[in-house]
Amino acid sequence: MSMKEMKYFEKSHSITLKGQKIEYRSICEDFPVCVHGETPIGTMFTYSYLRTDVENAADRPVLFAFNGGPGSSCLWLHMGLLSPKKVQLTNPLHPQTVPPFTLENNEGCLLDLCDVVVIDPMGCGYGAVFDETQQQEAYTCEKDAVIFADFIQWWLNHYDRWQSPKYLLGESYGTMRACILSNTLMGGPVSGSGKLYGIPLDGIIMEGTCLFVDPRPNFWNEYGVPQMLQDMQAMAAVNWYYHQEGKPPFSDWLKEVRDFIDTEGLRYFYMGNRLGQQEQQAFIQKLAGYTGLPELLLRRKNCSVTLDEFSREILAEENLTVGMYDARFTLPQIETTGMQDPVGDESAMGSYSAAYRGAFAKLCREELDIDLDREYSIINFNVNGGWKYDNVKSAFEYLQLAIRRNPAMKVLIGNGCYDLVTTIGQARYAADHLNAAAGQVVVKEYPSGHMGYVDNENCEAICRDIRELIG
Repeated sequence: MSMKEMKYFEKSHSITLKGQKIEYRSICEDFPVCVHGETPIGTMFTYSYLRTDVENAADRPVLFAFNGGPGSSCLWLHMGLLSPKKVQLTNPLHPQTVPPFTLENNEGCLLDLCDVVVIDPMGCGYGAVFDETQQQEAYTCEKDAVIFADFIQWWLNHYDRWQSPKYLLGESYGTMRACILSNTLMGGPVSGSGKLYGIPLDGIIMEGTCLFVDPRPNFWNEYGVPQMLQDMQAMAAVNWYYHQEGKPPFSDWLKEVRDFIDTEGLRYFYMGNRLGQQEQQAFIQKLAGYTGLPELLLRRKNCSVTLDEFSREILAEENLTVGMYDARFTLPQIETTGMQDPVGDESAMGSYSAAYRGAFAKLCREELDIDLDREYSIINFNVNGGWKYDNVKSAFEYLQLAIRRNPAMKVLIGNGCYDLVTTIGQARYAADHLNAAAGQVVVKEYPSGHMGYVDNENCEAICRDIRELIG
C-alpha cells in the first residue's frame, strides 16, 4: 500500500435526537504516520463528526477519542458511545452473536454539544501499514503520543479549530495514552517529540481507567499495598450483583466495603499473624461475606485471591465463569487441555464483539459511505505483543504534571463497578493520590463493566457526565 491509496469519504447527515434535529457531516480519512522525516510508513484512519447547523463552528468544543489495547481500534467507543447511530443490543447482557446486526439512534450523542473525532491508530481498524519493516518503531508509548499529537495539530489547522476547547477521551490503555499525550502536546525537550506543540487541553476523560501511582514497571504493585485491598471493591460489587438478598442498596454496600478496607483490611494485611486467631477468623468471615468467596479458599490463599481466580470461583457452584471485562456476562466453565483464548473465550468480549463489528460494517456502508477494500482489525495483537513501554515517566506522573501546568484542565475518571480488568479500587487509589484543586478531578462509577456503555442506561449516564465536564 502507498500514499496514492490514502482514502477520503465525506457525507452530509441529519438526525433527530430527543426532539432536536441536528445537521452534521462525517469525514472519514487516512492520516499519514511518519516516524522518520516525511515518508509515511502507514496511516491512522479517522472519523470526524462535525455539526453544520451552527453559526460559530470554529469555537465549538472538539473531543478526540481513542481506545487502547495497545493495538485496539476505536470500535468500542465509536459504536457504543460516540457515533450518532450506534449498535443496537436488544438484550445488552445477552447480545445476539449472529446476524442481523442493526443500528439505532444514539440518544446520548454529544453532537449537540461538541464535535467528535474518532481515531484508529496505524495497524488497527482501517489504519493501514505501508512499511512493515518500520512499523514497530511507531508502537511505543512515546512515539505513539507524538503521532497522535501530530494528527491533532494537523486537524486543528486543517479544520480551523485552534480556538475550540479541546478534550481527550481514552479508554483502557487509551487512558494511559491520554496522560502521555497531554505531556506531548504541552511538554518541552523531554516530552518525546523534541518540539513544543503548544496545545493545551480543557479536559481529559478516562473510561476503564488504568493508572498506577507507583512509577516502577510493575503494574500490580502500588508501593507494597496488597493487590487484594484494591481489588476487593470490584469483587464485592460483583457479589452484590449476583447475591443481592439481604444486602443494602448498591451505593451503601460499596461504602460499607470501602470502610472495611480502610480499617480492618489495612490492619489485617499489615499485622498478619500478629493478629490473634479469633480476630483473623472474624476478618475472614467478613471478607467472605463481602466478596462471596468461600472461607476455606480465603484461608488457604491467605486472603489474597486474584481477580482471575475470583472470576472462576464466584459462581463455581453454578458451573459458570464471569467475564473479566464485565462480570455480568457468564459462560459455562470448561476444562481444557490448553490455554483458553483471552478474548474469544472471554465471557464479555466473546459475547458482544460480533454485534459491534457487524453493526460497524452496516454503519460504514449505509451511513458513512466508506468503500474500502482493506482489512479491518478490531484488535491487532501483533501490535499489542510488540509494544514497547518506553515512557520516560509513568502515565500517572504525566497526568500530575498536566494538572500542575494547567489548573483550568478538568479530569473525569470513570470505571465500571463490574470491571475485573481495570477496577474501581485501582482507579480510586490513583485519583486519591493526585494533587489537584477541589473539583478538578471527578471520579464516577457505573453499574457496568470495562465498556461501561454496553447498555443504554449506562451509556446515557456516561454521556451526561461528559456533558457536565464540557459544560
